Amino acid sequence: MAIPSALTIAASDSCGADGLQADLRTFAALKVHGASVVTLVTAQNTENVTAAEFMPPALIEAQIRAVFDDMTIMAVKIGALGSVESIETVARTLKDVIPEDAVIPIVADPVMTNHAGDVLVDQAVIDAWKTHILPMATVVTPNLAEAALLTGRDKPQTLGDLMEIGDALVEAGVTEALVSGGQGKAENSIDILISNNRPPVQLRAERMTRENMRGLSSTLTAAIAAHIAHEIAPYEAIQVSKVFLSGAIDTADTFSIGKGPGPVHQLHRMWESRQKS
Repeated sequence: MAIPSALTIAASDSCGADGLQADLRTFAALKVHGASVVTLVTAQNTENVTAAEFMPPALIEAQIRAVFDDMTIMAVKIGALGSVESIETVARTLKDVIPEDAVIPIVADPVMTNHAGDVLVDQAVIDAWKTHILPMATVVTPNLAEAALLTGRDKPQTLGDLMEIGDALVEAGVTEALVSGGQGKAENSIDILISNNRPPVQLRAERMTRENMRGLSSTLTAAIAAHIAHEIAPYEAIQVSKVFLSGAIDTADTFSIGKGPGPVHQLHRMWESRQKS
């Protein structure tokens, strides 16, 4: 049976809560074969990160080429890249392996802050994202802080701010900019979807709090890539992926994997079906 394939280019989380492990679970849940390129290896558990090391640029390039030499990739998700060298390598290699007449959407998750809002990258990495990744991205999904870093603006405080910052991302070359309001404090989480060819859309969701909340942005972006791999247009893929993420959050406390916060439940639909049967 042939199924679509998608590629995640992201960091490895040794406890499996986030990063490419979360991406691959999401791909599987949405009936997509997941290929992966490791950009950064971390030693971490549900409580803390103890070590991290960047992959050599030559190895990142070799991984991308190996996948594209053999497989038909329908969508690419880009997550944590970490260094200027990694960013430049990923952008250059993708441009080289994707034929000019091919349309392979790229979903970019600019992993620049942690859950507390602390900035994890320096200005050189931010500038490299703006120069190399945004112009080739079909979809970009920054949180409030990351959207501010990518546009050089203050962190958005109002709905109008969200729309302006989304417009700025589209002007940078992105087709669809989903600015996440998940870090806000309102009763509802409001994301703004700005498109280069459609009216802005507010995506509202109940703000849910669970013990297990790791992997939110990874799950959302991987879901978008998976739906695109099934030939759903990016504009619609974003909206159905928000529904998938809400289900993953709502069922996140179904299980416990460690002493600290675990991942949202990407496999909730599969597990529910099995329990019913």
